[in-house]
Amino acid sequence: MLEYMTNSQIAALIVGIVFSVISIATTLLAIKYAKKINSFAKVVSLALVAPFIAFAGWLFLIFSFLDGFRKDELLNLIISIILALILVGMIIIVAKALYTKHKDEYEDETDAEVEENEDNIIEAQEENEQTPLLVENTQQEELENKAEEEKEEELESEETSEENVSAASLENEEEKEEEQTGEEEQQESEETSEEVNNEETQEEVNENEEASESEEKEEAEEVEENKEETEENKDIDKEFDEFLETLRKKVEENQNKPTDDNNQ
Repeated sequence: MLEYMTNSQIAALIVGIVFSVISIATTLLAIKYAKKINSFAKVVSLALVAPFIAFAGWLFLIFSFLDGFRKDELLNLIISIILALILVGMIIIVAKALYTKHKDEYEDETDAEVEENEDNIIEAQEENEQTPLLVENTQQEELENKAEEEKEEELESEETSEENVSAASLENEEEKEEEQTGEEEQQESEETSEEVNNEETQEEVNENEEASESEEKEEAEEVEENKEETEENKDIDKEFDEFLETLRKKVEENQNKPTDDNNQ
């Protein structure tokens, strides 16, 4: 279908679609924020500018298919704009007529809203006037409560200080007792260690004495054994000397015998 359309027709179609969507959005915004705007010109411009452009685009597209406007696009554009203005003017006239018809109801609603707002403002003022009194009362109560709390805290601090003093004295006594017990334990441990050391030294001395005595006995026994050995050796030497002397005597006797025989 677009192949059979001219560029101006395609542009008019796109403008009509786009501004139709925009017109829906602007009308919704105008309805929502109408009370905040408080200006007829602003509301009309917000609600009818986009529909005016959409009307002109759609009318240009429609008239472009007619034989009389197909060749003269400027005439088509002028006529479509005039017709769009007429449509927008009719919408404005209808809107004013409806507003004048329902103006009393709208004013009543606005008056009620204004009265409610005034009542709210008066109530807020009264509350603001009452709040200083309440604030003063609350401040006095807070001051009294603070004074009572300070007194209670002072009493509690005194009690806690007394308790701390008593606890500190008890702790000091306990520490002294612990120190005394620790000193006694140390003394006992030192005495026991001294006793143990003395016993160990005595045992060592006894062992040394026993060892020295045993060594002396062994040395004495060795000396006696050596003496006995020396005596035995002496006896053996004596016997050996005697044996040698006897042998000598026998040899001498044997030597003397032949000499005697020869003399005879």
